[in-house]
Amino acid sequence: MGLYEGMPSSADLAIAFNLPVLVTIDADAKAQTFSAVATGLLSYNPEIKPAGVIPNKLGSIGHGKLLQDALPARLTWFGSLLEDDTFALPERRLGLHRAAEIENLEVKIAAAAKALSESGDLPLLPLASFNPPTQSIASQLLAGKTIAIARDEAFCFIYPANVDCLVAMGASFQYFSPLHDAVIPQADAIWLPGGYPELHVAKISKNSAMKNALQQGLDDHTPILAECGGMMELSSQINSENVFDLLPSQSQVTSGLQGIGTQQLELHGHKINAHTFHYDVFETALTPTGTFTAKYGNGEAIYEHGSITASFFHFFFHQIGTQQRHCFYHEQFSLF
Repeated sequence: MGLYEGMPSSADLAIAFNLPVLVTIDADAKAQTFSAVATGLLSYNPEIKPAGVIPNKLGSIGHGKLLQDALPARLTWFGSLLEDDTFALPERRLGLHRAAEIENLEVKIAAAAKALSESGDLPLLPLASFNPPTQSIASQLLAGKTIAIARDEAFCFIYPANVDCLVAMGASFQYFSPLHDAVIPQADAIWLPGGYPELHVAKISKNSAMKNALQQGLDDHTPILAECGGMMELSSQINSENVFDLLPSQSQVTSGLQGIGTQQLELHGHKINAHTFHYDVFETALTPTGTFTAKYGNGEAIYEHGSITASFFHFFFHQIGTQQRHCFYHEQFSLF
């Protein structure tokens, strides 16, 4: 997204963390207007510390010289990249492909780095100085608890800070693969994060052992958090193909964006912030437990079915963990 999209935006974060801003701008079919765009981006908020600019997708070396000459002296030129398929990275509807999916990724990165280094004498970015605020986490409230976390090529959207939060609260965790494994590690809770289950429906539908393991967890009242792709995995079908069928619902991938941005929900006495970005529709007769509050557009629903908590949202545990209750379960824990 752009420098100023979102609340907080990338610009807001740069200001908060005292970071200089280096912008990369698509220069295709631009001349002096490129300089106007760069100047506007780096002066729109006077609190931003401008570092400089890198033009991308230049048509020629001469095109780059034209742009560099038009740039005001206060904006540093950090080199440029010609339009070249050698550097191109594949995209899908939710952004770039995952690193593990891209053939010859290291070769592409090395080629782009070489081309950038050869485009001129590159300056060094100034070092930022920042003292992060101390963050209070309710330590050891999850001591002795184990969280089973789904992680494979289909379930890959995991905030590392969430895992750090669980560890700081005393929990241990075990990873498992809903695609390839037949069992779930012994655990006090199961976390199914987002990802691309719709790309792996055939494997999901054939893994009856994992379906049975998840059903056993539901029957045993094991708390299960299903976020976005994790929720879709638990529905009856994705794009009319059978999946794990723990939630009475149908999931469908559409061609249009269905939800994006940060929203907030009050659940079990706690305010929870989360982020959504999906092209999918979740159709169910379940009554939402709550609806997130969105500043723009409609709020996302959150569902509870037995011990399952499900939503299109990706939760951020730190904000929950700082509350004076536990981070996870109903009654004993707040989110699960």
